Amino acid sequence: DWYEKIETRRCCICNCVRPISEIVKTDSKKPVCYDCVELQSYWTKNNKTAGTPTKNSIRYGFELECVPKNYWNVVGDEVIAKTLCENKDIVPTRDGSLPDNGVEFKTPIMNNLKYAKSLLNKMSKYWDFSDEKCGQHINISMPEFTEDVRYYALKKHRCFDFLAEDMEAHCKETITVCGRYFTHYASRFCDYQDHRNWINLSHNGRAEFRLSKISSVNQYIALAQMWADILKTYILFYNEDIAVDRNTLYNTSARTKEHNSLDIKYGRKMIRIFHKYYKKISEMT
Repeated sequence: DWYEKIETRRCCICNCVRPISEIVKTDSKKPVCYDCVELQSYWTKNNKTAGTPTKNSIRYGFELECVPKNYWNVVGDEVIAKTLCENKDIVPTRDGSLPDNGVEFKTPIMNNLKYAKSLLNKMSKYWDFSDEKCGQHINISMPEFTEDVRYYALKKHRCFDFLAEDMEAHCKETITVCGRYFTHYASRFCDYQDHRNWINLSHNGRAEFRLSKISSVNQYIALAQMWADILKTYILFYNEDIAVDRNTLYNTSARTKEHNSLDIKYGRKMIRIFHKYYKKISEMT
């Protein structure tokens, strides 16, 4: 033939057929095209779902900021390709706040933490989550966390505030449980609809717990469980608090007193949950 046949490969992620010049070179036998390893916009969402649903229907989404292991000796495209070969459902995105070679992976919406743990164990082979500029935020949704509850929490969050005050007073415990202490992008002094707040409630249908960082896979999975317990506790508070208005309709003084009492009651419950998980996570290490 007068032309030279072009050698091609089929991408194991998107299933497209590309010339080998458009395939990332790795030591893996699974070809990945350059389009699949290209970092998506910061605003890109991952709407895929993964894992078997549980009875309580709690769902998790992680935003995993990280840098490659062996930072100076790695080609970014290659390590992203290896990562995608092990899990096609994650999306690599860019974030201007990260170090060079840093990536923010957005997980699918995960129906259980068993799937999440498996994903993190695979990613930990290639990625370092410990860089101070890298956070790993945890998003949680559950059927009972309705838009009514979320809007209520934007106005009535003293029980969250009590928990934050206790965590601030217990620096060692907070770092053990959360992997980090309060910082400028996980602050306890912003509004609850501000994306820099330690709990960001600006998103429809979910709560984003920004005071979250991986020190170990087991610690992070336990942290996700703790945040789910905290959210469930707020839902219990909401149900009891709205009942107060119905039961003390014409007695302003009694209503105010009961609301204050519930703030304290559920704030203490959240604090007990936090210290329970501190003990649990401390025993892991």
